Amino acid sequence: MKTLKKMSVFLMLLIALSLSMGGLWHQLQGGSMFYTLIGLLYGLSLNFYFKKQEKALYANSAVLLGVILWADYQHGINLL
Repeated sequence: MKTLKKMSVFLMLLIALSLSMGGLWHQLQGGSMFYTLIGLLYGLSLNFYFKKQEKALYANSAVLLGVILWADYQHGINLL
């Protein structure tokens, strides 16, 4: 079980770093801060998860809600 936790933490770290670094590059090219912020929030969630705090659930929920709201703002959501 410890190996599975280590693998999941490593995968979450890779996702957070790729989102943050890719978002920073996009921002330097004149784009928005969205991916940088999502990467940082995901990294914060990883920190809470690593410390076994319940806040990890709320931080991940904030990331998911942010992605949904941003997608709706950019392109609209068509549910039909």
